[in-house]
This record gives sequence, C-alpha cells and structure tokens, in this order.
Amino acid sequence: MTKLSDYMKGNFDMKTFNHMPLQALPEVYTETINRKRFYVTPDGNKYPSITTVLSGRNAEGLIKWRERVGNDVANQIMRTAAKRGTAVHELAENYLNNEELSQQDVLPLAMFTLLKPELDNINNIVLQEGALYSDKWGVAGRVDCIAEYDGKITVIDFKTSTKEKKEEWVENYFIQCTAYCEMFEERYGLAINQIAILIVTEDGTVQTFVKDKKDYLPLLQPVIDNFWKEQELDKLMKKHTWLKYNIELYLTRSEKKRLNLPHGQVGYRKQPFHVEVLDENELISGGFVRTKESVDRKSILTHFKATGEIPQGCEIERPEDKLYVKPSIIKKGE
Repeated sequence: MTKLSDYMKGNFDMKTFNHMPLQALPEVYTETINRKRFYVTPDGNKYPSITTVLSGRNAEGLIKWRERVGNDVANQIMRTAAKRGTAVHELAENYLNNEELSQQDVLPLAMFTLLKPELDNINNIVLQEGALYSDKWGVAGRVDCIAEYDGKITVIDFKTSTKEKKEEWVENYFIQCTAYCEMFEERYGLAINQIAILIVTEDGTVQTFVKDKKDYLPLLQPVIDNFWKEQELDKLMKKHTWLKYNIELYLTRSEKKRLNLPHGQVGYRKQPFHVEVLDENELISGGFVRTKESVDRKSILTHFKATGEIPQGCEIERPEDKLYVKPSIIKKGE
C-alpha cells in the first residue's frame, strides 16, 4: 500500500478546510429489518434509509444483469465496487476533515487524486457523514457532506463507478440528495436547495452534476409510497406462502382431498394427463397425427385411456393435484 499523505506532499497542495459545525443532535442507530436498513430515531420511530427506499427503482435491471453475468460474477463485482467506494470515501472524509490520510491501494489513490480538484471547491463544512431523518417523509439516511460548494450551501454526495454514467442513469442520486435536503431542513431549520453529485470513475473520468432540489422533490413521495406498497405486498406473499404450506401439510397428513372452512372450501383438484413428446417422428409414424402432420396429443390420451398402452416416442404423466379455493355463496340475509 502507498501512504497517500507522503505521495501528495510531492504532487499537489493540501487545502485546509474551514468547518462550521452545528449543534449536535441526538444520535440515531441502524437496525436491519427483513434484510433492509432502518434508522431508529430518538422517539423510537423506525424509518427506512433513503438508499433502501430507492433500491426498488432499479430492481428489475439489477435482476436482469445478475441473470446475464451470473450470481458469482455479480457478487464479486459488487464486493469490489463496495470496497473501492469505501476507500475513496474514507480518503475524501480524511481530506475534508484536515486529517492524516489513510493508506490505500493504488486504484482508490488514483481515483481520489482525480477527485481532489472537485473537493477543493468545498469549504465552510457544516456536516459530514451525519445521520439525518424526517418525520414528515418517514425516511432517514447518512449524508456525505453539507457545505458550501462554489460558494453556495449544498448537499454533496461522493460516488465511484467503473465507467462514466449518463445523467438519466443517476436520477436516484438526485432524489437521494433531495431527501437529505428535506431531512436537514427539518432537523436544523435551514433550507438547502442545491445538490451536487461528484462521481469519479476507474477509467479516469470525473463527473459533476449540480442540481436544484425542486426538480426532484415531486419524485420523492411516489418513491416512498412505492416502497411501502412493496413491503405490504411482501407481507401478503409471506402470509400466502405460510397458509398454502400449512393447508397442504394438513391435507397430506389427514389424507383428505378437501377442507371445508366457514367461508369456503380448499382442496386438491386433479389435473388432466399431459403428453410430453420425446420423439415426434416416432409418434407421427405410429398414426398419432393431425392433418398438418403434427403429433395429436388428444388421440394419444384417448388411446392410453382405452388401452392403458403408452405409444413409443412419448411419456404420459399426470401433474400433481392443484390446490383450489372455492368460496361459499352467502345468501342475502345470512
């Protein structure tokens, strides 16, 4: 590893940053609920982190990516990216705090070196790596930095990436920082309208996006609402799975085919036989054909039911009985 402070002394000037810390607020702590990060406030409220809330917006694309590259490769890429991001964040935090810079591998060192000119546009830091939450929005999170950026008070977030990103790909970052603006104003009574996303990539690019929170505030509530809808759906699916499992277990152990309940009936419904074609030519030559010279599955089943014989070239199977629910008809006045 290279000691970054030794490297930097001979390469560029170290800026001294001014800090204007605000009054400390009561601490919040994190708690994992159903593999999702929540913050517990001093009042005992549990709010999801804004990054957790936003993760659902990219879920479909992430699933497709995992299917394309495979889980092992995807996990390795994500571990590497997390390690890289943590290292660059640590260097940026040390630098902004006027602290001795930590030892790092070559890649984080190089990425920090690229990011430094953008960090030098920051001053009068009021909050760094601070936990925030909002009772109004019901979300929480930990902001990278709140300070003046190019002379204007700004919520600043540092990101790392393998390659350059198109602006439409990073909308979540803008919504995330908009939420931090709202949390900060609620906690400290100071309004912040500007957000800045600083992205440094492995291929040597530094991207800076400076935005106004008003352009992304309308997106915040729908994102939060969708998160809670997904949580309710997840609960319903778990209840459904639990109920289905226990009903099937009862029917199996009791050797019953149906169960009468106050509001209906649950049971197994036999499924029809299904023909799985193994050798189409064999079946066609055996006379099991339609006029288009294709296998006639219906005639195969008719032949099987009449003779019990399975023609060569196919298998006959019956799917497992399907569980059904038949509601009772409640007459008017009952």
